[in-house]
Amino acid sequence: MFFDKNFRGFIPELPSIEIAIDIPRESIPDNGITFIMCHPNPMEGGTMDNKVVTTVIKSMNKLGLVSVRFNFRPDGQEALDYLKAVIHWVKKYRPGPIWLGGFSFGSYVAYACANDSGFNIAQLLTIAPAVNRWDYMALPAPKMPWVCVIGDQDEVVPCADVFNFIQQVPCSVNLIKFYQTGHFFHQKLVLLDNALKNYYAPIVGADPCVCP
Repeated sequence: MFFDKNFRGFIPELPSIEIAIDIPRESIPDNGITFIMCHPNPMEGGTMDNKVVTTVIKSMNKLGLVSVRFNFRPDGQEALDYLKAVIHWVKKYRPGPIWLGGFSFGSYVAYACANDSGFNIAQLLTIAPAVNRWDYMALPAPKMPWVCVIGDQDEVVPCADVFNFIQQVPCSVNLIKFYQTGHFFHQKLVLLDNALKNYYAPIVGADPCVCP
């Protein structure tokens, strides 16, 4: 019923949440992993169609992951509840591993949800985590493999703040730093795509050199 074709819209089980499902192209086999991506702050114009979000979605599709994105409420309230509802829904139809990601505000929502014992999140990806705007330190440290992506010229979240944060978290984190790169990765999206494919390809058993 779901996850066998691209989809965008509302479903009866989650009538208040607009969802988009993006599947790998026919030449790329579905490896059973589902990637769920959270978008930037909706109060500042963030939606699931943000270019960083869609770039990450396409990167995961190229690696054989089915990807899910969704829109938070315009005021940003209940974002964590929305994410949990989406995860529950995905688990109902997709029994395989779930990877969780987020960009900016979305990374805070993903980070806050990653350690929920009922979800068994297999991988966490945070891009430009807004550590200067939300209290990440009040949340449990990730227990799963965690990748943090930042730009050295981020005008929203100072790079130094992100470094300071990850140095205080009592767990290991794989840091990917982009040079001459701002918060929204303008003119760096192709590099972001390549970096994610190169990093995650060995994990899923794919060859980044043949990923379209």
